[in-house]
Amino acid sequence: MNQTQFTPFGPSFTVAAKGSQSFFIDPPAGADHVEITSTGNGQGWVRLDPSQSPIAVVPAGGTAIVALSQRISCDASSSGGTFSIQFLVSSNSTLPVEASLKPVAHNTGNGTNNQFSHITGQTSMLTRALWCFPQGAAMIQPIYAGFEMPNTEGEVPIPNAMTLTVAIELPDSHIQNLTFGGAATGVVTPGGILKSDPLAVDIAPGTWCWLRTLVQVTSGGQIPFTHNLVGDATTGIHEGDAYGASSVSQTVSDNFGYAYDAISILGIPQTAGKKSLALIGDSIAVYGIEPNQLEGKYFGTAAGVQGWPNRFTFQRYPLMNLGRSGYTIQHYSDDNGLMRKTLIANCEAVIFEMGINDLSNGRSLAQIQSDMQNAWMDAKALGLTVLQTTMLPNNDVGTTSVLNFVSGLGSPQGVNSFESTRKALNAWIRSRPQFLDGILDLESVIDPNQTGFWPITAPLHQGVCGTGSNSPGNATIVDSVPPGWTPGQWANPSDNLGPYVVVMTSGLAKGLHGIVLDNDGVSLTVGGTSKSSSPVFPSLAVGDSYAIVDAWTYEGLHPFPRAHSRLAAYAASALEPYLG
Repeated sequence: MNQTQFTPFGPSFTVAAKGSQSFFIDPPAGADHVEITSTGNGQGWVRLDPSQSPIAVVPAGGTAIVALSQRISCDASSSGGTFSIQFLVSSNSTLPVEASLKPVAHNTGNGTNNQFSHITGQTSMLTRALWCFPQGAAMIQPIYAGFEMPNTEGEVPIPNAMTLTVAIELPDSHIQNLTFGGAATGVVTPGGILKSDPLAVDIAPGTWCWLRTLVQVTSGGQIPFTHNLVGDATTGIHEGDAYGASSVSQTVSDNFGYAYDAISILGIPQTAGKKSLALIGDSIAVYGIEPNQLEGKYFGTAAGVQGWPNRFTFQRYPLMNLGRSGYTIQHYSDDNGLMRKTLIANCEAVIFEMGINDLSNGRSLAQIQSDMQNAWMDAKALGLTVLQTTMLPNNDVGTTSVLNFVSGLGSPQGVNSFESTRKALNAWIRSRPQFLDGILDLESVIDPNQTGFWPITAPLHQGVCGTGSNSPGNATIVDSVPPGWTPGQWANPSDNLGPYVVVMTSGLAKGLHGIVLDNDGVSLTVGGTSKSSSPVFPSLAVGDSYAIVDAWTYEGLHPFPRAHSRLAAYAASALEPYLG
């Protein structure tokens, strides 16, 4: 992994400054960066000239490394400060400050969701959201959006302006405030985009950091929920909110749910030479952040939502995931991209992963094709490499008690009424229409023979319930003749390619299915059932039969980790010619 190395150049010196004063730094011949360290309690700002916005911030007691291309000026907070100045020569002398900013972090919620409620009756909210820096970062710059995603529309402006105070909580628990044009707060306006000043940091690859956002509105104002900040109760890692907060350093409660958060974090990644990638898609793009490879922690539900985008970009490509569950190419077309078009301009390539929800909404092939070409044309106009995925099989026909995508296990296999249109759309995408640089043929990985069905193995084990029980959210199955399974054999395999699915093939629960959550060597704990009107199985009885299958999906729509892994491996290979 390429991290820029800096070598001291020439003598160092110390200077004191107050907010009403500026001092200028003239780079000596041969120096391409300068390191500015606050040796006291003063905070400083680095500007191209005193009248311009800061290009870097020197935190109190901290350090900023700034690329030099001309004379720059520095000034300090009103209380003044003392700063140590050291010129540097870098091993990558072409590294500019602003032009190298790319997406550097992945949020645990991974993009924007379709929550469309507001906090009312509260004038402030503090959110602590966990972000992963897969490639590390040498500078960060969070971006906030003045948009929300209501139920019936793609994106609309927030109802009122909001004042933000933002800080980054580093792995050592140090909290560093960010600034906006040198000020401690920034205002995100309805329909606007707000960036913090760049903050010089040294965040190691694979590191998790908390982004703290204090939102304040005037009396009667609303705070929108724009992110689903997911937590994992088994590890104690949560994203919280504290109402009535007055400071980003305030203790945050251990709750998780919907909140207002940054839409992306830009920065200088420590992995050089790769194109940055924006991903605009639906829930298949949103689902999952890869378990932290260093700590083995999961974020998201236990249903295997690990995410092919994060798997193939992890420590490879800077990724800005702008997926939204339920999003359509019609949404993108109707609102002209709004927020997303502004954000993808920070990247060098874009993948559009939309269309399946348009099909399920009854839109025609011609309508979808027109919207896709308009989206591609707009992205090309921004100078991006434009890529489009094909549509995965979709076997959810809306029933409540039949496992439609499994054949021969007590229920029929079926496809949606728009299957022929889905295949025609995929064929058209593969023809490389105008404005499209390349395709990501996801269907060829999941269903290479274009059968319209997700792959599934023959039953790995079939048995009969000796006893069965239910508790909220899961059911317990004890086989009348224990098959000799061992703890962990059927539950959450260590390679993260599972989990396995239990399908009931007789009895009151016939046709229902669930994910194997736990195995104590005697019984299986099975979680939920997506096709039932209730979140738990009906009561299991002695003699009810079941099958354990190795499935790539359990509801005909969203991939299991096994499929995510295959999709990620394919994407890494297929996109190499386009992303480097």
